[in-house]
Amino acid sequence: MDSFSFRNIDTSVTQVRAQRNWTSPSLASNIDDYIGKSLFTTRHKTLDDKYAKRRVDKKRIKPGYTRHNIGKAEKETICRNLCDTSICDFLYRMRKRSNYDNPIMYLSGTNDVERACSHYKDLLRITEALIEGIDTLIEFYLGKKEFGKIKSELKPFEMPEKEDIPF
Repeated sequence: MDSFSFRNIDTSVTQVRAQRNWTSPSLASNIDDYIGKSLFTTRHKTLDDKYAKRRVDKKRIKPGYTRHNIGKAEKETICRNLCDTSICDFLYRMRKRSNYDNPIMYLSGTNDVERACSHYKDLLRITEALIEGIDTLIEFYLGKKEFGKIKSELKPFEMPEKEDIPF
């Protein structure tokens, strides 16, 4: 688990490890560090779940025991066989968390307009990165020519004027 790296975000393992888990995205000094921490904790949670399942695998437990300990080599194999963790994995984890863990934390916002705007701008950046990745994947499957044709027919998103926002 200690040998991980990041692609396509401007951060390092050292910066991610220094990022505190409870730091709000609106207070993060570098959103890439925050995204890196989110990806790291998502991967860590996924690995913990896989380790837990492996420990209670009935085929591996000796008679009279309720679980099986996992050695370092076996953990490394599980980690190596796990596919890359992406923003999609993080968003799925947050969706599950909002459904089952603590939905009230997503309902309580901030009274400070600037902090709220900053938070949602960061959320917009994460969404744009996700869309960019999905665009790349679609282009890979369709081909550049077909994807370019479809993309040229789409109307670009325009942010609504402040007075058009209902709140």
